[in-house]
Amino acid sequence: MKLVSAVMAGFFAGFVFYAFAWMLFMEFTSSDSEPYLFFLFIAAWIISSFSVYKGAESPECVWARGALVGAAEWLLAGFVTAIMGSRIWLGAQKGVALGAGRMEIEGEAAMISAIWLGLCFVLSILCLLMWFFLRRTNMGREIGTNISETFQGQA
Repeated sequence: MKLVSAVMAGFFAGFVFYAFAWMLFMEFTSSDSEPYLFFLFIAAWIISSFSVYKGAESPECVWARGALVGAAEWLLAGFVTAIMGSRIWLGAQKGVALGAGRMEIEGEAAMISAIWLGLCFVLSILCLLMWFFLRRTNMGREIGTNISETFQGQA
């Protein structure tokens, strides 16, 4: 069960990392660079799965580590979207075509970046709460086992 949990947590972390790469390099993304982004997704999936699995005692510990990775990624996502929003705004100022058509977004890019920054902050807080809850329940089981062994020795 630990391995399945690690693969699932690694998949989520790899997908978020893939989304970062797409946002940072979206103007360079063409049909030629899509295999590289897919390779980056697979590599991030494997690395994050291995990092949350190695040395974990239980599936709860794997998910707790995955929640910490998720919190760090969502905090990083705020910076990535700020960079992307500024690039879109600068591209609109210069009249650069991105994707399907010409970008005519100026004020909207700043608003979207601000909303996304807030969303990333909230998601990182949720991941930290998930980490706290999972670590607390795992510690509660360990403490409960130790207390029951202590009381059995006195009886």
